[in-house]
Amino acid sequence: MFKSDDEEVKGIISDMVADRTKVTYRNANITFLMWIYDGGTYKSRLLREEYIKEMDEAVTKKEQRNVSKKWLDGIQCEDDCPILLHNLTFKIFSRYLTKRKESTSGRYLSKSTYGSIQSSICHLYQLCDLMFPENFATDLNRMMSGLKKRVQRQKQKKGIRVEEGKTPMSLQVYSLLCDYFMQQPDDDSILCHTFLTLEWNLMARSDNVTSCHLNHIEWRNGSLIVNFLHTQKVTRRV
Repeated sequence: MFKSDDEEVKGIISDMVADRTKVTYRNANITFLMWIYDGGTYKSRLLREEYIKEMDEAVTKKEQRNVSKKWLDGIQCEDDCPILLHNLTFKIFSRYLTKRKESTSGRYLSKSTYGSIQSSICHLYQLCDLMFPENFATDLNRMMSGLKKRVQRQKQKKGIRVEEGKTPMSLQVYSLLCDYFMQQPDDDSILCHTFLTLEWNLMARSDNVTSCHLNHIEWRNGSLIVNFLHTQKVTRRV
């Protein structure tokens, strides 16, 4: 793991992960922390004593989540981490993964959710300037492969919708929204129509359209060209 005492360098390296993604990782790790604390089995082995003391003093679950959030946001090195990562093993983390299911139905979560949990624990090691243990990573990758296949079989058996993520907007809904905004007299509707039209025709994420500037737009050979400086990498697996 690359280390540096230069704060600017640390900030640049930290920018490899988008702010929104960092929040997702933090929330996933808060859930993991709460599982360790509430379960008790690995509490003294995995959690730092100072963190346990603050959690004991917190009255409600909301206060405990705030304690966990404060600790995770304050990580600068391994000594700041509420989890003693050198004691964390694949056996423990895999047991946690098997417990992560829907609370009401007991069904497995989505593949993307399990993938986010995996990425979150890897990110925690990065925050602490630690290498993710090779054997841990190998075993975890193998388990994730099998877990995702089990999720797919569960969906097929129970007739659950196979696709994950947001449902695409249909042309009919897009046309209806455009007609609605065009009929409204206020300026906000003009902005909404412009935003929706750009997002639809550029097949872009909302963040891309929001961050678009005039300097990113040009005319070329009779066409309007919009340059995106950052795009979300999309990988499709069959």
